[in-house]
Amino acid sequence: MKSVIWKVLVILVFFALIIIHLSDFVFISGSDYSDIPITHYPNTIHIKRSLEENHQIPLWTNLIYSGTPFAANPLSGLWYLPGWIAFPFSQPFGINLSLLFHLIFGVVGFYKFLRLNNRTSAAALFGGLSFFAGVKIIAHFGAGHLTFLYAISWTPWLLYFTLLKNKNNRWSMFVLPGICLGMIISADPRWVVPAGLLWFFYVFYLNHNSIQMLKKEIGDSIKLIIINTIVALGISAAVWLPLVEFIRFSTRSSMSIKDNLNYSLTFDKLFGLIFPDFSGFSEWVIYPSMLVLFLSILVVFLYKNNHKERIWIWIFLISFLLSLGGALPFVSLMFQLPFINLLRVPARFFFVSLFSLSILASFGFDYLMSKTRSYKFDRLFFLAPVLAFISIFFIGFSFLTNEIKFNFVWAQIFSVFVFLLIGLALHNKISGIILGIAMFSLLFIDVGGVNYFSLEFRPKDEVIPKNAEITLLIDIEKPFRIYSPSYAITQEVAAYYEINQINGIDPMQLKSYVDFFIGAAGVPDRGYSVTLPPFTDGDPNSVNDSYCPNVSLMEKLSVKYIISDFPMDKCLELEFKGFQEEKNVYEINPEWAWIKTASGEEVIEEDNLVFLSYSPNRIKVNIKQQGMVTISEIYYPGWKVIVNEKEQKVFQDGIFRSIYLPEQNNEIDMIFRPATVFVGLGIEVFTWSLIITLMKWKMK
Repeated sequence: MKSVIWKVLVILVFFALIIIHLSDFVFISGSDYSDIPITHYPNTIHIKRSLEENHQIPLWTNLIYSGTPFAANPLSGLWYLPGWIAFPFSQPFGINLSLLFHLIFGVVGFYKFLRLNNRTSAAALFGGLSFFAGVKIIAHFGAGHLTFLYAISWTPWLLYFTLLKNKNNRWSMFVLPGICLGMIISADPRWVVPAGLLWFFYVFYLNHNSIQMLKKEIGDSIKLIIINTIVALGISAAVWLPLVEFIRFSTRSSMSIKDNLNYSLTFDKLFGLIFPDFSGFSEWVIYPSMLVLFLSILVVFLYKNNHKERIWIWIFLISFLLSLGGALPFVSLMFQLPFINLLRVPARFFFVSLFSLSILASFGFDYLMSKTRSYKFDRLFFLAPVLAFISIFFIGFSFLTNEIKFNFVWAQIFSVFVFLLIGLALHNKISGIILGIAMFSLLFIDVGGVNYFSLEFRPKDEVIPKNAEITLLIDIEKPFRIYSPSYAITQEVAAYYEINQINGIDPMQLKSYVDFFIGAAGVPDRGYSVTLPPFTDGDPNSVNDSYCPNVSLMEKLSVKYIISDFPMDKCLELEFKGFQEEKNVYEINPEWAWIKTASGEEVIEEDNLVFLSYSPNRIKVNIKQQGMVTISEIYYPGWKVIVNEKEQKVFQDGIFRSIYLPEQNNEIDMIFRPATVFVGLGIEVFTWSLIITLMKWKMK
């Protein structure tokens, strides 16, 4: 019991910074943006609001991009049930609590995996904390990569159950890796490629015991991979099946190789292995902690002891090369393969590299604690060049630039302390208890300090101010929207006040909509961008100040107001409404429905257009008009229309939905029922039922 208590206390101490600030939004220090307030907070309150007010799970969202298939976007978190931990609480407390739960869940999985690899309890906990409380994980927390961290937390469990199955060949053990892989896909499919390659490599490693058994072991490995892949796809079908459909219509399918290799790790960023990058861009943060780095290097030279650990040296090297992406020709070729060509950010393969370093460091931890020394030549010698490099680089840089950089000082101090501590341990000059406490303390001070200086915590009222800025907007009738060329109304503020926008920030975009939007916004097409309008290489507050929107297309998108941080006086078609908290407001006459006539298009006036209800999955409206009517709602497979209690076909008119109205007075009921979602859910229910039934049958 005492053992459990001290482990829990140590875990809570390592995550104390997060625990203290559970009610705040987390940012990289100095940054104005994070995906939690931009994406995950709006998605969370959208789901909660839909459940509470409309009593429905939202399959569609009208908050951004004039409407988009919410259920097909894995960032929605809709079908990842452990993420629903956040919903009963106020936000961002619930989101942060859910993420904290996943990080601790990851530590426990890492601990159990290392224990199964015969690590001591202390070394296993050290390994888990060095990764999940490490600088890169927490940097991505600051960047707001919520679902990505959810997925990563399942990785040690995937390997743990794979190893457990290898040691215990019961049928119930056979499908547990597939369940973990399925949860990774459900949380964030982007992590399935790095995690899947790691798992694939590890499965074959476990089954290579003898040349005589090679054929059988390859067959067993392939069988294990195929069965568990089927299980994984089965229990995550509600995520990937709608996603596959969405990708066909999205900009993701037309990404260039340049887009794929964006954010590859560059050689100059490798200095981050030694010198921590305080407040750096999360994708470039690769600092493992000085103690983990030195212990990992030490393990490489423990050639008499490290036979079972060499697999992790190889995994580190392979994942490191993959993270370099565009810097290496063969990696560039890999990113042109089917499915992998939908991914961006090769630098995220470095998570696997750090995962490997934490495993190696845990072995080094146990080696130092064991007091067993079987080398005549002092292993400390191999660490001396690393210390020398850090010292020479620090002194040389400071001398040449006449500048002392904080991260260089940090690296110098911790490298000296770590070198001395390992030296004392290798020469048995320190007791085991003091050595263990010293290693945990050094790890905590190092990663905790870097995390402290790298993060910034802001209260909710600062991120979502309750002032007069949007008083003009909150009374907009639901079908009508706003546009901002400068991100004047942030996505989180708009979501909080239920303001629908034609712009937005999200990597999943309908290509036809992007093409229409570019014409409507008057902003040049700069290639793939996660933002609409694009803010490429510039400040959102001013980068688009030389472009004028096309008012007639804005009317078609049902835009009521344009809100801008900069004046748009040169756009002569815009009607200036006034200022709202230093924002420039322009008013447009929106169109929601129109009919094509022999002489052109005729807008259906408000007197002939009555909205009965407007919710994510359903729109009910009364239109007094006969003929083929086009409405300002985005066309997408899955929308059903009932006109006067009879189902009608939904036609596509450019990016919009078009409906034939047979009478002069029509009650229209539009319902979003995407087949891929319901088929996916059916497959999930069937797969889980089959797994549970077979487990019960095998247990008899």
